Amino acid sequence: MNDGTTLTLGRDSDATLDNFEFDATSGAGGFDATVRRGGFEYVSGDLGKFALNRQHSSISTPAGVIGVRGTIIKAIIDMDANTITISVPSGNVSWLPTKSTLRYEMGDDGDFSIIIADQDGNVVPQTELPKSLQDAITELNQAIQEAEENRYIFGDSVPTAIKVYESDDAGGQGDLELDEDGTLRPVSPTDGSPQS
Repeated sequence: MNDGTTLTLGRDSDATLDNFEFDATSGAGGFDATVRRGGFEYVSGDLGKFALNRQHSSISTPAGVIGVRGTIIKAIIDMDANTITISVPSGNVSWLPTKSTLRYEMGDDGDFSIIIADQDGNVVPQTELPKSLQDAITELNQAIQEAEENRYIFGDSVPTAIKVYESDDAGGQGDLELDEDGTLRPVSPTDGSPQS
């Protein structure tokens, strides 16, 4: 994103960017995404620096919502077990399970930094990363390295080739194109040209 925020997805992940806004002058904005399956890494950019430890972003998953307050999150969704493993190596997040009103604080100021959780509110703190998350993190690090290598090879032209999907008001999917300045613009469904 244009503030330096990144959301890196692992192989076979499924995610939607629901909202992104950032005004560098005022520091206002937010990032909201939905990750339905797979592994992901989220790193707050300038948005997290301006937010001053208040929630500025959210990542919705089938098991619940991660509220972000300037941080790094590494997670993997296990569709078979209907669980999510969340690691917060830096910063702070809150975890709100889908079917519970009990909110868990994680990270630097929280009760724990690694959990396995389900949508019913069951949370099992972990003392070390489970192998499934270690493998997902290795995969994510490889994807990040490849992206950085491609940026080095192709320069700033790489972001113009990135396509993301945003939910439209009708509940469908709308194509967006990421401009070189980091702005997301709708793409015309008929000819692929940016809409104004």
